[in-house]
Amino acid sequence: MKKFYNLILTIYTSIIAIYAYTDPSVINPQLLKRFEYKLSFKGPHLAFKDGTVPFWTFGGSAIASDDQVRVTPSIRSQKGWIWTKNTMTSDNWLLDVKLRVNGRGRIGADGLAIWFTEKPGVEGPVFGSNDFWNGLGVFLDSFDNDALQNNPIIAVMVNDGTKTYDHPHDGTGQIQGSCIRDFRNKPFAIRLKIEYINQGLAIYVNNGISQDDNAFEFCTRIDGVKLPKTGYLGVSAETGGLADDHDVLEFLTNTYSDKQATAQNQAATDEQAKKYKEEYENYERDLKKQQDDYQKEHPDLTTPYSEKALFESEYDREFRTILEGQDQIRLSLTSIDRKMIELLGRVERISSTTGEQQQITGKDATGIPADVARIQDINRVINANNDMSRTVQSFAQVLTDLQQKLNNLQVNINNNPRPIGAGQQVVTSNVDGTVVNEIREIVKMIKSETNTLVQKSLNPMKCPTVTAANDSSCVGTFTFMCAIVLQIIILIGFFAYKMKMREPVMLSITRNISTKSVLLSFVSRRSCRILTAEASPASKKQQEIDEIKVTQQKYQELQKLQSRPLYLDAQATTPMDPRVLDQMLPYMTHLYGNPHSRTHAFGWESEKAIEIAREKVAKLINAEPKEIIFTSGATESNNISVKGVARFYKEKKKHVVTTQTEHKCVLDSMRVLESEGFKVTYLPVKKNGLIDLQELESVLTPETSLCSVMMVNNEIGVRQPIKEIGKLCRSKKVFFHTDAAQSVGKIPIDVNQMNIDLLSISGHKIYGPKGIGALYIRRRPRVRLDPIQTGGGQERNIRSGTVPTPLVVGLGAACEIAQHEIGNDEKRVTELSKKLIDEITKRCTHVILNGDPESRYPGCVNLSFAYVEGESLLMALKDIALSSGSACTSASLEPSYVLRAIGADEDLAHSSIRFGIGRFTTEAEVDFTIEKTVEHVKRLREMRISKMSDPLCQLMEDVEGLCKRCYHLQKSNNDMYDYIKEDHQLQEYIDENEQIIEKYHRKINEIFHFMKDNSDKKDEIHLSPTVIDYKRMEAEQKRLCSEKKNKLAENSMNHEQVSSDDKGAYL
Repeated sequence: MKKFYNLILTIYTSIIAIYAYTDPSVINPQLLKRFEYKLSFKGPHLAFKDGTVPFWTFGGSAIASDDQVRVTPSIRSQKGWIWTKNTMTSDNWLLDVKLRVNGRGRIGADGLAIWFTEKPGVEGPVFGSNDFWNGLGVFLDSFDNDALQNNPIIAVMVNDGTKTYDHPHDGTGQIQGSCIRDFRNKPFAIRLKIEYINQGLAIYVNNGISQDDNAFEFCTRIDGVKLPKTGYLGVSAETGGLADDHDVLEFLTNTYSDKQATAQNQAATDEQAKKYKEEYENYERDLKKQQDDYQKEHPDLTTPYSEKALFESEYDREFRTILEGQDQIRLSLTSIDRKMIELLGRVERISSTTGEQQQITGKDATGIPADVARIQDINRVINANNDMSRTVQSFAQVLTDLQQKLNNLQVNINNNPRPIGAGQQVVTSNVDGTVVNEIREIVKMIKSETNTLVQKSLNPMKCPTVTAANDSSCVGTFTFMCAIVLQIIILIGFFAYKMKMREPVMLSITRNISTKSVLLSFVSRRSCRILTAEASPASKKQQEIDEIKVTQQKYQELQKLQSRPLYLDAQATTPMDPRVLDQMLPYMTHLYGNPHSRTHAFGWESEKAIEIAREKVAKLINAEPKEIIFTSGATESNNISVKGVARFYKEKKKHVVTTQTEHKCVLDSMRVLESEGFKVTYLPVKKNGLIDLQELESVLTPETSLCSVMMVNNEIGVRQPIKEIGKLCRSKKVFFHTDAAQSVGKIPIDVNQMNIDLLSISGHKIYGPKGIGALYIRRRPRVRLDPIQTGGGQERNIRSGTVPTPLVVGLGAACEIAQHEIGNDEKRVTELSKKLIDEITKRCTHVILNGDPESRYPGCVNLSFAYVEGESLLMALKDIALSSGSACTSASLEPSYVLRAIGADEDLAHSSIRFGIGRFTTEAEVDFTIEKTVEHVKRLREMRISKMSDPLCQLMEDVEGLCKRCYHLQKSNNDMYDYIKEDHQLQEYIDENEQIIEKYHRKINEIFHFMKDNSDKKDEIHLSPTVIDYKRMEAEQKRLCSEKKNKLAENSMNHEQVSSDDKGAYL
């Protein structure tokens, strides 16, 4: 039995020896091992001070530190890589990689890859690197995509540049070798040895459960592997929905070569070196001969030189070294002396400042730091200390003398004792009689005062006694209790009367939206009355009269508020959430510090509040707090993004892209860039309001620096495919900006998954305060831009100016509330929107929903009512606050440019109404809106039909239509005059428009004369107000055109032609 056990142990030991790792140079002595430092890195001091790794390049989300390279952090959807700058040319090599993969939970994602490829990789879909590689890939796959329970796994795949990695199935059927090893969350770092010898690839793993660095286990071996002759080494990693930290601590590269071939090469090298040496000696001999010949032929031209004069002697060199050392010592001592003087001065200032602070704290404890002491104060303190020392010394001398006298007195008493009686006095030669008399008098005084106090304590004070029932010098118990009860009743009645007088006002206040502000004013008035309760009766009466007047005014204001229309215009602005106001109030009253004042507590608390708000805004869109910049609103954010990025990259890229349905601030910013020489492409949209991705891809060129597309349109509510647009822009290396003022807090947004580089936010669109907004600027990859506002350098020098703390706190609170309630708000708004659309379209015919019915934000409902003027319908719906388009263009009588961009008819564009549903919209308000809209649409259509039955009214409508066309043509001419300098061909379009306008004017005159000739009441035929308005606006546009035309005539210059794309944008 013992022999059997020994046999089993021998076999087990043999198996371990076979599968354990052994260095190839030990097994094969003919192999010569060499460490390649240019293809390796390890800590400490892995990276330089500038963050770079010598002989390596990294990017993406990779971070290099002194001890390791974090290829990807534990953040979702990140990719990182690091590659060598030099190639490896050896046929036999060994990679020793020490790494760590840590993360939360039992499952991680996605994994890490070690590469040897013909070309360095770029960021791509295969564990952070590109697909279709030519070379070797060793994958440490953490996530089980195919659900076969075979992950974590270490897999090997060799690609010749024609295969694509099957990521959904974890490369099943493509990998040449693998082993299942759990490499996540190990107590020690794991190590991989990847050995490639004689076209045989072997992998050994140290699983990181022990401190033994040589405890390797066999993983897999593949024979007949053909890899490129030369290639680059690299490591990449990627995270997905789950995230791990992927760290590489060491990456060591060793190459192997044959000793015989090395010896042959060395021999050849020695022969070549000998040949070079002979050539050098011959050259030196010829040069010496030529120098001698020249000196013989030209003895006057040669200058003799002394070798001692050219080179210093050993003595001179030592003497110079000693002098330099002494100079350095002298300079060091001078520096030390200067530092000591500075240190002593600082110590004196600190000590004096600490002393003054302690004195101030002892007096009033205000905690206000004292000023820095001056030299005069220091001298004064030193002199005071000297005086105090002298005084103490004099006191010590006096005490010493006194002690000596007492000792002498004691000695005399002991030597000459005498009995002392009542009137006897002890007098010695060293005792002063006057002193003894003074002590006796003091003792007598203390004794008399003590006797007086004892007598008072023996005779206590007594209350007077009652001699009869009706005669008392003290108040009786019953009378005292009755007086107290009477006072309590009077106070209760007084307060009850006051509360009854205020009851109507309090009831109306609690029913109103502005409950908080009115209650504050009520409390403040009450506190003022209490503070002035001790004033004169006349002032009390006047105060009560003023208080009644203020109460009446407030009551009248509350009555007016109750009669206001319903608010259904949430796309223009939203009411402030009361919870937002609660968080803002402290920073409007007593927390008023400047957040940029960092020398006192007022500034610190404001700065802390701003940073907390920054974190809340960043959390709403899954960004980092450092990527958030506070602005005054989305308009400023859009201007900073569009102009800042374009101007920063103008030396390399002069092209930007946007759509025809963007917000007016974006379109105006693009026009400013056009005037600065940039090329702008305005992408058209389809009938449903969405852009064509193929058309977008065709206009993105290497010259394009920025693409700006609104996430949710503010007029028709269309949601653009932001994720696909961001992915397309990222692949083209174009920065992607989106105006998310209408979508933040209303739909889920993840800037990382959507590949958004810049994002604009507005506070008053998400139930926050007005005048505040934010701008998200991606840091990795970093987006650079030029600031459009300079000053104190606040907000990372992008938006200078003092940050308004109350508004920022309100924005942060609004974002926090939106993040918690976004699910409920989205569900509720969708239900109300569906009800509004279904009921109106069911009860009214010829109603068109503008925009895509599927890809849209339900809170923005834009409907066109055929045969109804939008202005007339808005005036009829006076009980409901609505709009016909953007609030920024509501003053214009022109139809919406967004509706014209989607191809809507001009009449339908004029008949559009936008319904904005928000968080505080109730179902009853939606029902009321449906009833009123249906009622007024039917009434206006009936009025139009009756009006059309009258021929004169119909002719007047024709005149209105012609005047409207004339106005638009004249305005088009005015716009083209702005760009006629760049394109003289625009003059042809202007002339053509003027001919059409003259034709329409003749037609209008003919119709008007016809109406007069065929009317019984010729004196009552007048132009309608609409015709008068359009004629007035047309005259104004014509005047502007004349001014521009005259200015061009004065400054006639030659200008460059613009491209056809720009001309299309102008037209």
